[in-house]
Amino acid sequence: VVAFVVIVAGGITMYRIAQRPLAPLADIPAYPYEKYQMRGVSLPIDSVDSAVRTRAEQALTQFASRVEPGYVVTDSRFLAGKGGFAWDAIRSEAGGYLQRAGYSVDRAGQTPESEIDFAYILWRRDSKFWRPNSNDRILAVALQEPVTPGPSDEQVHIYGYFRLKPAH
Repeated sequence: VVAFVVIVAGGITMYRIAQRPLAPLADIPAYPYEKYQMRGVSLPIDSVDSAVRTRAEQALTQFASRVEPGYVVTDSRFLAGKGGFAWDAIRSEAGGYLQRAGYSVDRAGQTPESEIDFAYILWRRDSKFWRPNSNDRILAVALQEPVTPGPSDEQVHIYGYFRLKPAH
């Protein structure tokens, strides 16, 4: 009887964990300059020149739509930062937030051989219990080249977070 109660309680606990809500893209932390004692500041995306911003957002969205075959972009959030670019800081901040929501890194990479050099990280739900309830993916992708060149502390970088869901 005790073993049965323990098994049922464990099953209920795992089911509740699997029901965690999706991680809202708006809650993923912005570039953490202060935390990592870097010179720079997060910028409102609207402060970037609209033509530059539009080109960057289109390039990021096109990359997001191709990174995971069979998946489509269903949500996006764009951010900008002025100062040095440290992709590991974004990976660490976003990864910590997404890990608490049940995601783990599926893969990460760079595309230096492409016309546009991207850095990206793709997260998926961590266990078999998550996948039946949510098979979405979260993608962080950045343009490695600044959209506003200049000295390191004056460069502007644009990156985005995307939610991907199965196409069918």
